[in-house]
Amino acid sequence: MKEIGVVKWFHDKATDGRYGFIESPKYDSVFFHQSEVREGDDEKRLIEGEIVLFDPVPSHKLEEKWKAKDVSLISSPEEHIQVTQCYFEYFLDSYVQERFSIFLKGLFDYTK
Repeated sequence: MKEIGVVKWFHDKATDGRYGFIESPKYDSVFFHQSEVREGDDEKRLIEGEIVLFDPVPSHKLEEKWKAKDVSLISSPEEHIQVTQCYFEYFLDSYVQERFSIFLKGLFDYTK
């Protein structure tokens, strides 16, 4: 399942590759490489504070650390819903989560 995170920083001028870190409530600081960013996403938007979705996988280099695969910037209404659901899974009880999810679905259906 995709996780939600915020770009902590992205180094786009490195000679050894472009890379950065994502902050995540569940995985703390997660490394990512430019090659894991979804094709078509604008690298210029990988700035501090940008919300992203990613798949966490254990790091092969550092024990007890994580790296991000399939990093994607938020661009579609479905991804906005997914981000909101991830956010509320972390912070709200299940009853409030369910009611808010129903509200959001209705809101997005209404705006189409």
